[in-house]
Amino acid sequence: MKLRLRSPSLRLRLTQSDVAALARSGFLEETIQIGPRAEDRMGYRIELSKDTGNMIALIEGNTITVRVPSVMGMRWADSDEVGIYAQTDWGLKLAIEKDFKCLQPRAEEDDSDAFEHPTGAAGADCGSGER
Repeated sequence: MKLRLRSPSLRLRLTQSDVAALARSGFLEETIQIGPRAEDRMGYRIELSKDTGNMIALIEGNTITVRVPSVMGMRWADSDEVGIYAQTDWGLKLAIEKDFKCLQPRAEEDDSDAFEHPTGAAGADCGSGER
């Protein structure tokens, strides 16, 4: 799972395995070590909830959580839909997207578990933000 923060938005991109794990267990979580101490970690999580409203985001301690209504999340996981999008009352834009293979592969990018690009056309570059 990839996390992208760019004011005022938060985007999570999920590989095929990530989407399958989310559908199976109802959540997906990762952490990253930010500094040298054990407590210098940041977590990010997506979870399916029983709520019937929109997606929400919250931060508790060192973990960012995005909650997606279960019906919405499961429908997306089992479809060809690229993403689920919402905006919070305070203006944060949220996106949960399937991670596609780069059309122009980069040596440092492992796309082996990414979804096939829907266009299959050449021209988009992973570094440009176009997928």
